[in-house]
Formats: sequence, C-alpha cells, structure tokens
Amino acid sequence: MFAATNLDEEVSRKAIENSGVFGDPQGSSNDLRDLAGAAYLLSLIVVPSDSIRDKASGLVLGLSATAATVGVADGLKQLAGRQRPVNDNDQSFPSGHASYTSVVTRLTQNNLSYIDMPAWQRTTLNAGLYGIAIGGAWARVEAGKHFPSDVLAGYALGSFFAAFFQEAFMSGHAGASVSFVPLDQGGAFTVVLPTR
Repeated sequence: MFAATNLDEEVSRKAIENSGVFGDPQGSSNDLRDLAGAAYLLSLIVVPSDSIRDKASGLVLGLSATAATVGVADGLKQLAGRQRPVNDNDQSFPSGHASYTSVVTRLTQNNLSYIDMPAWQRTTLNAGLYGIAIGGAWARVEAGKHFPSDVLAGYALGSFFAAFFQEAFMSGHAGASVSFVPLDQGGAFTVVLPTR
C-alpha cells in the first residue's frame, strides 16, 4: 500500500521534517542495529546446549542467515536502484539496516525459545526485541535514508531468512546443507533440503 500510493513519500517527508522519535536518527539506527547484534551474540552464549559443537552450529547458522540476508538485500539494492528520500544515492530499497536487525532479532527470539523462563519474561524480551527492530527501522525513515516500504521489505527479508535457516538446519531435517563456491565474478550458494 505504501509503495502503490503517494503514502510512502508523504510519510517519509513528514518523518524527516518532524523527526519526532529520534533526535539523531542516523546514530540511533546504528545503535539499535548494534544492540540487536549484541543481543543475538548474548543469546548464543546463554542458550543451553550439549556441546561446543552445538554452540558452533548455532553460530554458523546465524552467520549464514545474516550473510544471506545482507547479500540478498545488497543485490536487490543494485537491481532496484531506488533513490533515497534525501536523494544522496540509489540504494534505498530494501533497507539493509532493517533486514540485518530483523534477521538477528528473529534469531535471538529463536534462541530464547530454548531457554526455560516464565511466560512474562519471554513476552517482555520478545517485545523488547520487536521494539529494537521497529525502532531501528523507523529511525532510518526519520534519517531520510529509506521510505516506509523500504524498511518493511527489509524487515520481511530478514524475518524470512531467519525462519528459513532455522527451519531448514535446526529442526532435525537430516540431509539439509548449505555450500558456497567462490567464482571469478562472485560465488554460488547451493542449498540442499530434503523433501518430506
């Protein structure tokens, strides 16, 4: 709806003019992105596991999901060539900050699901993680770096890759694998998923 109407540009313009939530939206978006990454690393440390190998597998899963998210977001930026609201370059769609923050907060929520805690604590932590992701995305809009549709697409992209990697590689599907082969002009990812 945002992209199909003038609402995308209108909301973006008002957010830039008013900057009502963040005094320094650029700095705030970076801080929230970094906080999301730190929360993910902390969740890796505290999640119960049987061995160092299990912890390493969780880290590899997170790094793979994050790399896939960042890579696809960067590729889409090149393909879309959408000007930013402040017209400083054509890297607006999708938001890299929103996609990164989304993937790591979703991975953090996945890790927290393995920790025994009262429901109110889980709800509070999940709400805080959503707040970090949503706040970081809105800060990008206020900073004039993205339109609302850019951050929504970035958020969806990160959520997709976190869910995909979690389901494909941590849900007990035997035979699931990911490989990367470097090539002269980049590289090729191969994802193997068994059929049920």
